[in-house]
Amino acid sequence: MNSEQGAGTRGRGAVGPPARFAATFGGGNKYLAWAFSEAAEMARRYDTQCRSWYNRKMQKTNFMVAHQALAHKLARAAYCIMKEDVAFMPEKLFAI
Repeated sequence: MNSEQGAGTRGRGAVGPPARFAATFGGGNKYLAWAFSEAAEMARRYDTQCRSWYNRKMQKTNFMVAHQALAHKLARAAYCIMKEDVAFMPEKLFAI
């Protein structure tokens, strides 16, 4: 057995986790992710459109997936608002 093989190294490359986990590690500003997570929680609690979308998502997945999907949806909306310099339109955010 050479030095690269052994217990605890299965699935790991020389530098870090395997490539299949590349999208789940790192990947952005943790403080910004936290802020959008908090925004998603507030939107879920107090906005009826967000709550109904979240509940539909929850029927298909678990709560964490639904929560992160709502946070991602709000982040994309914030990016488009800043990029295109337009007002927030909730009808576009939850359009089917």
